[in-house]
Amino acid sequence: MDVCLAGDESVSRDRHGLVIFDPKKQVFWAVPGDASGLVYLNGDIVHSPTQMQRDDVLEIGQTKLVLIPFCGEKYSWSREFSSTGEIEIVPPVSD
Repeated sequence: MDVCLAGDESVSRDRHGLVIFDPKKQVFWAVPGDASGLVYLNGDIVHSPTQMQRDDVLEIGQTKLVLIPFCGEKYSWSREFSSTGEIEIVPPVSD
């Protein structure tokens, strides 16, 4: 999913920064993009993929974004319905 930061003139181009979800490990990663501008995670420059946690703050240009995950330890999108393309949110099984 793309997020447009309209009105933030300090965002230099498409793909300024990325957030990636790894479904195998159930973690999010902040990744620097293709732009010349910097991306910060909790005030630190993101030079390479950096693991994110709930409530981390990602700064792209003058925009601050907070990670509020709807997948991870509590929920997963593990089943996709092939006929409709809908995704079922399935709580993980407790041990």
